[in-house]
This record gives sequence, structure tokens and C-alpha cells, in this order.
Amino acid sequence: MPSLWATRCATWVLRLERHRATSLLVRCVRTFQLIEGRDRVLMLAGQGFIALVPLLVVIASLTGASGADGVGEGLVERWGLTGSAAAAVTSLFAYPPGATGGVTLFSAGLLLFSLNGFARSVERTFQGAWGLRRTGFRGKVDRTAGLAVLLGAGFAAGWVGQRLDTVPAGLVLGLAAQAAAVVGGWVLGTSLMLSRRVPTRSLLGGAVPSTVLQLVVGWGTALYVPELVARNAERYGVVGVALALVTWLLAVASVIVGAAVVGAVLGTSAHPAARRS
Repeated sequence: MPSLWATRCATWVLRLERHRATSLLVRCVRTFQLIEGRDRVLMLAGQGFIALVPLLVVIASLTGASGADGVGEGLVERWGLTGSAAAAVTSLFAYPPGATGGVTLFSAGLLLFSLNGFARSVERTFQGAWGLRRTGFRGKVDRTAGLAVLLGAGFAAGWVGQRLDTVPAGLVLGLAAQAAAVVGGWVLGTSLMLSRRVPTRSLLGGAVPSTVLQLVVGWGTALYVPELVARNAERYGVVGVALALVTWLLAVASVIVGAAVVGAVLGTSAHPAARRS
């Protein structure tokens, strides 16, 4: 008799856990559909590309000398490209030797405009997932700072991973440092994107899966993107490099939208009062 009751209790527990998991998955899917997640991924990838190219051109114009392209050469070295692939990447971000400062000013203006549009789209993605209204001037300042935090956390994670690869126990130390930087970045960045209207404790639950998602996608793209760039550049030249960058940005946009959805669902599940209409 006791064994029968134990079996029934175990069955009920399993059913309850399955129901919770199913409910969480359903809520994520519903939230994704509510904010039109597929369209937002495409929009963020497109806006990210519009912002990325001027950013690299501005960096190249500030660091290049006598036509040398530091950004292109850096990407070629990082991705291990040779031949036509290396030439295509270098030419995409080349800074002409005779270019004047007006080109730099135009690129800087285009960069600020495109970054503002990208930040606004990211902000609306998070606000839509959490069911929050838009804000005024305060929201503009917060979303700019939030985008800087998210980008800074991503670059910091990549920089730490590269520096600790060659030291003993570098894999463990690098993973821990990357996780710490990205978790903190997601908590602070999400808080700023929501104009600090959601308590920090409600953001912690979504920061952990967002970190795992970002690191997994980051590792995958680090292995796949260089091969994709080399293959596309050999076939299509500079256009192939641009297509490869768009593919990478689609992965980045998917991480942002997925983090917004999962963070909102987990945050409002643990703290229902966090969602405001």
C-alpha cells in the first residue's frame, strides 16, 4: 500500500512539473507572437547592419593611416582569411588615402542616427515583452545607456575569452568571467531598456538563461562565421562578406528577442506585480 501511494505521488509530481514546463513554453510562444518576434528579429538584424558598417568605417577612418585599414586587417587576422576572401573583407572597410574629414563627419552622423534607431527598436522589444508603455526623454537617455551596457558586456565577454584561452585553467576562468560579465550586463541593460521600472530581483531570473543563450550562440558563430565569410567572399566578393555579416546579425537579433521574451516570462512568473499595463 505505501508503495502504491508513493507511485501515485511521484506521478502527480511529474505531471505538475510537466504542466509547469508546458505552461512556461506556451507563455514564451505567446509573448513572442504578441511582440511579433519574427519581424523584430529581421528588423533588428537590418538596423544592426546599417549601424555596424558605419561603425567599422568610422573606426577605420580614425585608426587608418595612408589608406591602411586597421579594421579590415584585424578581421582578416581574427578569422584567418587568405586570398580573395581577405581582399574582399579589407576592401569592404577600406579608407581611401585621399579621403577628407567630411567623409568621417558624414559617417559619424550616419552612425549616430542608425545607432539611435537600433536602440529604440531594442527598447520597444523589451517594453513590448514586459507590457510597458513608452517613456519620454528619460527613456531616450536610458535606452542609450542600456545599449551601451549590452554592447559593452558582449565585447567584454569576447575580450576575456580571447585573453584567457592561453593561460592554465583558462577555459574555466574564462567561462566564469564571461558569465559574470554577461549576467551583469543583461540585468543592468534590461533595467535601463525598461527605464528602471522593473525591480532588479525580477530581472535576475531572465538574466541567467539569456546569458546561456548568448554564450552558446557566441561560441557557435565564432566557429561558423569565419568559414561562412571565407566561402561567401570567394564566391561573391564584397557582397558575400555583407551576406555573412547579416547572417551573424540575425543570430544576434534572435538572442536579443529571445532574452526579452524569456526574461519577461520568468520575471513576471516569479513576481507578477512586475508587469504593468
